[in-house]
Amino acid sequence: MRKQLYNPYLPLNEFVPDGEPHIFGDRLYIFGSHDQANGTQFCPLDYVVYSTALTDLADWTYHGISYAKTQDPDNMDGSHRLNAPDVVPGNDGNYYLYYCMDLLPQIRCAVADRPEGPYQFHGYVRHPDGRILTEFMPFDPALLNDGGRILLYYGFTPPFPIHGEYDKNSPGCIFTELEDDMLTIKGDLIPVIPAKKFAVGTSFENHAYFEAPSIRFFNGLYHLVYCPIEMNQLCHATSERPQGPFTYRGIIVSNGDIGLKEEATAPIANNHGGLIQINQAYYIFYHRHTHGTMFSRQGCAERIYIQSDGTIDQVEITSQGLHGKPLEAKGRHPAAIACNLWGKDGAKKPVFGKKSTGVPYVTSEGNGAYISCVESGSVIGYKYFSNAQAIQLSCTARGTAKGCLQAFSVLDEKPLAIAWFEETREDWHSVHFDGSFQGTFALFLRYTGEGSLDIRDLFFHEAGEMECK
Repeated sequence: MRKQLYNPYLPLNEFVPDGEPHIFGDRLYIFGSHDQANGTQFCPLDYVVYSTALTDLADWTYHGISYAKTQDPDNMDGSHRLNAPDVVPGNDGNYYLYYCMDLLPQIRCAVADRPEGPYQFHGYVRHPDGRILTEFMPFDPALLNDGGRILLYYGFTPPFPIHGEYDKNSPGCIFTELEDDMLTIKGDLIPVIPAKKFAVGTSFENHAYFEAPSIRFFNGLYHLVYCPIEMNQLCHATSERPQGPFTYRGIIVSNGDIGLKEEATAPIANNHGGLIQINQAYYIFYHRHTHGTMFSRQGCAERIYIQSDGTIDQVEITSQGLHGKPLEAKGRHPAAIACNLWGKDGAKKPVFGKKSTGVPYVTSEGNGAYISCVESGSVIGYKYFSNAQAIQLSCTARGTAKGCLQAFSVLDEKPLAIAWFEETREDWHSVHFDGSFQGTFALFLRYTGEGSLDIRDLFFHEAGEMECK
């Protein structure tokens, strides 16, 4: 069977959040920060780059480290972390990587002659008189080469104190332009999306700016994606001019479906991503949270539809992602592609610096990933699968569970299949479900019973095949 394309789109042992998708030549590139499994802080690793041919979005190439944190002259000891970056082609044919470190108030730049690097330090974004740009919390730079104009957006306005008076009056997302040297700003620093205290009475009042701008130009409009103070969402605003005025246009995606559902369908925390057009279709990139923590994030994507007036309806999070259609319900699928995960008390927001308890979560062991901490009341969801024929399901599991795992297409309706667990098994073993599926369906697994369960794989079989073995 041809390799299928899932969410997350990169290997399950890779953690590249804050993903900015860009097309250079005939390839799609992903530029993001770099987390790790069981992380204890954001962005601890060096930048890496992945790319894939536009004709096969499932076949990703790992290009290796593009820029090491110790290459920055202020970070030769590696004590600072590389935050969410962006890459833009310059007018000289080179590629420019923009980034910030921790909460140091500078935007830094590196340069390479290829999108994948390697990049070399180039300098700091600065005023025409040589002063380094430090105004209004430089953070999360986003760039666009707009027909030769180099547009820069940035800003960080947390709803909690960071630098005291320094960021207290930061107006929100800031716009400016760069000269062809890719370092010197020209023109004013213009607020384009307001922070909470400045959003009252504007279209942004209920979704004020927090961080994570991303800028694109489609069909005569500038689309500015950002993370609002609710954190789990990516919203967008549009304008006919890069400097605004921008108008709030709605939520595009939430990593817990907030906005579509009253309760979160997955762990919710910060979010960052961008828009891209691939082969006449549009997608929003974002990230999910794994390992029961805020610090092990993985890139995901969903297909979206941009209306003629520039609006984008919110899309649900799925397991199919860039595939753009239901996954083929045939053979093996990793359990860790679950898009919905919650416990008996719902989906918990990871607590900063603490491991989540009482909820199932994606975790890893070596290069493999699985769902852990499946306890009574836990729900694991997948959207969507399809098979024209009647099929049956089995899973690879282990744990202390004594109870049943019910499989639904629609929760709280009659289960379509049930698997029983009757004894503790520390080894991975196959468990079969009684019942079958057919057509296009969501798959929800709900455990009821004692103990806990880990689930590594799902297997779809032709109806009757399991009974014959």
